[in-house]
Amino acid sequence: MTDALGLPGVLRVEDVAKKLVMGRSQTGKALKELTEARYLSVTPVAQPGKGRPKSRYDVTTKLKAALDASSTIPLPHHRLIESLIAPDKGSSATDRRHQLKIPSRLLLATLLALSDEKGVVRDAGISTLVVHTGMGPDRIRNHISKLRELGYIRRVVPGVSSSRLFGTVGSAYILNLKHDSYRESAYSGTLWLITLSAEDYRQLPFEAHRLVKLARTSGGNSLQSLCQTQRGLEDLRIDYDPKKFHSFASRLIEADPYRLAPRLQFELEMTASKILSELGETLSSATLTVDEQIQEQYFGASVAPKKLFEGEDEARTSLLNVLYQLAWQMAKERRDLIASLNSRGTSYLLHHPPGKLNPMTQLPGSKYFAVESICDATEKSSIVDIAINPDQPHLSTRTEFSHHSLESAILRRFGLG
Repeated sequence: MTDALGLPGVLRVEDVAKKLVMGRSQTGKALKELTEARYLSVTPVAQPGKGRPKSRYDVTTKLKAALDASSTIPLPHHRLIESLIAPDKGSSATDRRHQLKIPSRLLLATLLALSDEKGVVRDAGISTLVVHTGMGPDRIRNHISKLRELGYIRRVVPGVSSSRLFGTVGSAYILNLKHDSYRESAYSGTLWLITLSAEDYRQLPFEAHRLVKLARTSGGNSLQSLCQTQRGLEDLRIDYDPKKFHSFASRLIEADPYRLAPRLQFELEMTASKILSELGETLSSATLTVDEQIQEQYFGASVAPKKLFEGEDEARTSLLNVLYQLAWQMAKERRDLIASLNSRGTSYLLHHPPGKLNPMTQLPGSKYFAVESICDATEKSSIVDIAINPDQPHLSTRTEFSHHSLESAILRRFGLG
């Protein structure tokens, strides 16, 4: 172990603490815990004269086996993780890459390890993070708040527990892969912020809310009811039989009309992101085709687990079809609002920036939605961030946002709520 750190074979705890830029007590506690867990072995080394005896720490076969096993696990953001856990040059603010304490670094590294190529973590409740980090629930919540405040986490989507939809699913996180503190390892790419109309924002600004509202107002097979449902589906640009819509509409209805909508919107955004990433420039001319296998892949396990739809296969298929059509239209609409995609970006993420409470839904969210291209750090390109107002396209504005905190940058630049 000491060879890997460039230290002599026999050393004091202070030596390790200095090399890792950690406090002595914290280093001593960590070495003790690693030894008790049999990841390290310790051998006392007698020293001439007075003073504390020194110790030699060695890596055990248990740790070697764990490291060998972990080397086969794909980590798309390993450079960002290394940026977090590698020793800093010193303890001063200028020498530290990240102004984060060790527990926050550990939690963020864990989230990066759990995330996909876009920096999205799915189904990671507090209990899951407790198992991965060894920290208590309250400490994890505090560090999540800190990481959000500093812009490392862009958005947290609460988990839900429902017998009608989703089942039980943990929280989701959208991480900021472009944070300036990652320095040369940070990702690059373009961020488009597209304005919602005032009416859309005041009423029900997002597709999931509109779908929930349609489910609550539709019902029965009377001509009037079917016509009303048909108009609602057309407003969402969904081509579907209103009779089949009624077969699953009750799944979207709860006492709190907006409890499931934020998570459903997140799932729609993630699928729209995949569609946009896969089709890119060709999406404008592409034709929507019904593919039950793709629908199952995108929404089956996350939104409509089969165990919740036992004996209701047709209703489940109808739900997946409607959700897939809606996600497709979301991707196409966002694509059409953007004059041109970043040709170097191969991965796109649709998400809703944070903001104040919406006066109607009482859910937090800004008046903008975001489309973001994500380029690997090895393909550095100048970051151009563009704000677009669909009602006044000639007012498109190019600006540079601080990638520390998207929320703060938006509020500062545009005064969004």
